[in-house]
Amino acid sequence: MRVVPMVAAVAVMATGLSLGGDVSRRDVARNPAVTFLVADASLGYAQEMAMGFEAGAAEVPGVESSERASAVGDTTTQLATARDVLDEGRTGVSLFTWNPELLAPAGGPRVIAVHTPPALGSGIRLYIGNDDYRLGQMLGEQLATMIPFGMRGTIVLGTSVPGALELDRRGAGVRDWLNRVRPRLNILGPFDTKQDPAASQEAWTTLLRANPYAVAFVGLGDNDAATLARLRASSGGGWLAGGFGLDDMALAAVRTGGFALVSPELYVQGAVAGRLQAAAARGDALPEGWLVTPGKPIRAADVPAIRSWQASAGTRAVWARKIVDDLVTNAPAHLRPLEDVQGSLS
Repeated sequence: MRVVPMVAAVAVMATGLSLGGDVSRRDVARNPAVTFLVADASLGYAQEMAMGFEAGAAEVPGVESSERASAVGDTTTQLATARDVLDEGRTGVSLFTWNPELLAPAGGPRVIAVHTPPALGSGIRLYIGNDDYRLGQMLGEQLATMIPFGMRGTIVLGTSVPGALELDRRGAGVRDWLNRVRPRLNILGPFDTKQDPAASQEAWTTLLRANPYAVAFVGLGDNDAATLARLRASSGGGWLAGGFGLDDMALAAVRTGGFALVSPELYVQGAVAGRLQAAAARGDALPEGWLVTPGKPIRAADVPAIRSWQASAGTRAVWARKIVDDLVTNAPAHLRPLEDVQGSLS
């Protein structure tokens, strides 16, 4: 993934500091301010959301914005940072975390949950994120086109965050689709494939060795696709793979063939959160409910255009503007009850 505008900031992000430069208390007094608290600062998908937030907030004049982040798996720092930011008197906070229950005490009506549904009882009234079950179905549909009808074999699922509801929903979507259209396949997992890149590489390598005749390996987490693309390239293929996101190696694997990919459009999620949060800082009311953001199956023919709009912060913002405009200005058309996404997987 091309993340030039933020790669230099990764070391700063991992300390929990603002990406856009700290907004001082004097600035907060002069202008309303918004902040995005994002987990997993060093990973490309988190950077994509943060870039989107910055661009979305910039669409609203007179609002200071910043992004603060924690290292992979560092919930303690994220919770402390959330409390600090809310105590600063900032008008609004958007939050991406893999541990919504632990961060529930830092919630409230001026907090927007992004990518991960808020915990029950958190007081958060707006969630911006995908229909992850549908994303899983999209991936299952792509994989099915690569697997002959009636074929027997094993599909191995992996998840980088075991127990994360949205990733479990992706897995259910993949499983249900393949069970329906390729019923002779045996689907295993999901197994724990880790968040940290080195640990992810080791976990997937272990799964590959343990299942040498598997038809396909499918990652449900936002960083699994990158690992699978690297392993498939180094091993020479021979097995199908699938995942989520827009990692550059995964995009290259889609062009090569045998790799199914679905984008959760994380830049759009961040941009919608930034724009709504900044508008609320200027006095607009936040929508309430689950604002469903789109996902997109990635075909080989899509890759050149994706790489083109990923070239810079400016090209990203131009590409996303029409989608973000629709989600923000026509929010009621995209809203579902928050309870629909907070419940357990049925």
